[in-house]
Amino acid sequence: MAKALNKIWDASVLGSCGVITDCSGTCKTKFGQDASGDCDRDGGVGTCVCGYSCPSPHPHM
Repeated sequence: MAKALNKIWDASVLGSCGVITDCSGTCKTKFGQDASGDCDRDGGVGTCVCGYSCPSPHPHM
């Protein structure tokens, strides 16, 4: 996933890829058009993970 140098990026887990059949589309709907999503197939049906730019310019944890 390409990241712009002037943006702060974050990641979020949405749930099971067995329930979320379009991970990328769901991430774009939830976090905006710059978001990307992928199904991490670490076991079973996998987990939908999104990458997106943070709305705040300040880092957070």
